[in-house]
Amino acid sequence: MTSTHALIHRAIAQAASLIEAQTSAGGSETVREKHFRQALRDSLEAAGEVCAHEVRPELPGWPNVGGGKLGGFDLAVVGDGGPPYRLLAELKWCYIDKLWETLWDVFKVSLAIGIEGTEGAYVVAGAPTTLWGKSADCVELFADGVWSARELISHYSTNWSWLLGEGSKSQPVRLPALIQTELVANEPLHLADSAWAIKAITAMPASDEWIELENGWPTEHRADVSSLPPEQAETVRNLKNSIKAPVPENVIAWRYFNSPTLHQQAERLSGVEIRDLGFIDLTIIESVAREHLPTTHPVLAAVFLREGTLIAPMWLLNENSQDADLLLAPGTRFRVSQIGWEGDLLTLGLEIVG
Repeated sequence: MTSTHALIHRAIAQAASLIEAQTSAGGSETVREKHFRQALRDSLEAAGEVCAHEVRPELPGWPNVGGGKLGGFDLAVVGDGGPPYRLLAELKWCYIDKLWETLWDVFKVSLAIGIEGTEGAYVVAGAPTTLWGKSADCVELFADGVWSARELISHYSTNWSWLLGEGSKSQPVRLPALIQTELVANEPLHLADSAWAIKAITAMPASDEWIELENGWPTEHRADVSSLPPEQAETVRNLKNSIKAPVPENVIAWRYFNSPTLHQQAERLSGVEIRDLGFIDLTIIESVAREHLPTTHPVLAAVFLREGTLIAPMWLLNENSQDADLLLAPGTRFRVSQIGWEGDLLTLGLEIVG
């Protein structure tokens, strides 16, 4: 275990004891992130460390936008001669399910480890054991593992859309293609009304490869069609080449799909961007979409296509198509303009961005 791993591990154990003592008469509702941060800082300073919080070092690949600044790190340990910082940490206290927000923190920390003089950078989160034990978004990152940044953004595209909206004054333009996480602390915490655990991971690039981002999203990853079987490669080329017909007038098209993530995050969707990295199949007949709705976590999206939007009418590719299908290009970005419910059916209004 490195010296900073040992340092943060000891500080978390001591902070857990402090929080337990301070809340002996109360429960989890009496603890917030500010108490968590202060307990960690007190533990580090008791060990002779010089601490700071909300420091804003320049992160390579994550510039500021529009005069704003990237949010600072919640906690830092200053080196012997002052900044640069020996240890940097992002904190989350999940009195509600906020683990999904750590996706932003993991990316941020993976860049922070490259700052000269920084020995360790961490994401530290406290949450009820019931939350750690279920399949909450991003809970899997709090373990030893190697993750594709592109796949994480694709898998958690709704969460990432919301995070980009919140962090609109700063967006990453470059991230490690692969990120390695290591669990360095898993400390139990006993509150009056519930059992918790505080976990800490470090995150760092796992290879020399990087991905570029535009507006916070990975630039299109061009598939190597030469590696596909000839028939599949020809189909991909035909589909891409066919997306060149402009919509003659404004029109509403419909899309149906299953998405437990959108159901879970519905209250946060207004105004966020969603990006689909694959070909996008739509129908201009609402009844067709409704006939094919899935039975679990159904979503019906009304997609507003402005005059001139490039599409591929599927009947040009498949003369047997009876559903008035059309196709949009991979990587199309949508903004959520409307949200509604029809019983268990989530309805969305989407507008194409760009």
